Amino acid sequence: MRDVQIDSNCSIHHSIIGPATSLKSNVEIDASTVDKIVRNTHYHIRRLGLVTGEACMLEQGVVCAPGTMLGSQVYVSRRINLEGEHDTGSKVIGGT
Repeated sequence: MRDVQIDSNCSIHHSIIGPATSLKSNVEIDASTVDKIVRNTHYHIRRLGLVTGEACMLEQGVVCAPGTMLGSQVYVSRRINLEGEHDTGSKVIGGT
């Protein structure tokens, strides 16, 4: 998509990265077979990595599980193991 920034040493597979999203260095996105339910319809997806909305920020060292989905403007702090679905405007921040 437009205005996507992907820094060095990122590993991205079978993903859809929304416009104006930034992936800092060493972000790792794995892909695998996943089952998703969207609007009461079940989907069996052979390979899916990360799907983001617009203007998300993944800081350095984030690792994304297959099928992770982010709404728009989601912020993920450094070295987080990310999975599941995160709503628009969410902040995922790790402990110290």
